[in-house]
Amino acid sequence: MEEFVQSSGEHGIVVFSLGSMIYNLTEEKSNMVALALSQIPQKVLWRYKGKKPETLGPNTRIYDWIPQNDLLGIAGDWKNHFTVAQNETFNEDYERKMAGTNLQFRTEI
Repeated sequence: MEEFVQSSGEHGIVVFSLGSMIYNLTEEKSNMVALALSQIPQKVLWRYKGKKPETLGPNTRIYDWIPQNDLLGIAGDWKNHFTVAQNETFNEDYERKMAGTNLQFRTEI
């Protein structure tokens, strides 16, 4: 994992975990998520348990467990790491790529 993260270059990494919100993605939805993740320039660490998606890109690694606090710093402090513009860009990209699906994610508690 460390070597994969260190090889991310200027684009950095994305830690993708659905946590307790979604725990039983269908094969179709897993492939849809994997395809979406394969299209971003960042390296992706995806916490996922299930069959390896056929659409998994070379920028994505699947792990049963990810040391999120070690990778991200202070838990829950994501608002101090992204600008408003970055957040808006992500939201626009997310809405475009997830159009037509019924997956919904909580971004705030």
